[in-house]
Amino acid sequence: MKGKSFDELLRATPAKVEEIAEGEVIGSCASPPEPKGSLCLLVLGGTQDTRAFQYVHLGFASYAASGTSFVVEFNEPEKWRLIVRGRKLWEIFVNIQRHALEWISKVDRDFGESNVPVITDIRVERVKASGEDEDA
Repeated sequence: MKGKSFDELLRATPAKVEEIAEGEVIGSCASPPEPKGSLCLLVLGGTQDTRAFQYVHLGFASYAASGTSFVVEFNEPEKWRLIVRGRKLWEIFVNIQRHALEWISKVDRDFGESNVPVITDIRVERVKASGEDEDA
């Protein structure tokens, strides 16, 4: 692993990412990747509030082996956990790590036929510090 770039490590994983052409749409769940990156990730809420996370605060990230969910955390100064569920989420996960997506959103319905990523659920939760009062 010594001397390998993050991009090389990602390409070496079993869930191989196909190169996305500039301006190509990942699907209706995410913005096209920005070649020069983005400053923040907007989590569009539809009828709920929209939440913005500055990429500079991106911390822990984990992708489920099943490919049906991922978790990323932002530390700003409170810790927030973004939990995304769906299918074929690898491209979205990788592009968040690359700070390349401007927004993500869940779909109204999943017909299960598409070959593109589909986000079926998004949750944003505040991570309480150990010993922090439940009502805080």
